[in-house]
Amino acid sequence: MSLIEKVKRADEESYEKWFERWFKKEDLESKIIKSAKEGYTGFSFEVSGRPHDSDRVMYEKRRMQNSRFKTFLEERLGEGFKITTKTETFKPAIFQDILPERKEVYVVISWEETK
Repeated sequence: MSLIEKVKRADEESYEKWFERWFKKEDLESKIIKSAKEGYTGFSFEVSGRPHDSDRVMYEKRRMQNSRFKTFLEERLGEGFKITTKTETFKPAIFQDILPERKEVYVVISWEETK
């Protein structure tokens, strides 16, 4: 096995392990069920980092921004859920000429409302 094959394999194994730990820790299934009980048809969470976030939080958000995240999430949740990404841009209310715009990226999990 070549070095690049070893690197790719290590990367894939590492990502799979991280995702499983993250999914279990977040207890996403319970959060989705709670949202449905409250009458919502979706659930979202931010995946963009902020300057004051800890290294650990930035690490998790970087992992969630990986293109594999959506695929793993779709596989884990199963049929009936739609996974999308939403970006919101915020302009500062004051000092608009000095302060930059802030962008927040969210993963949105949605499901059909039962009729």
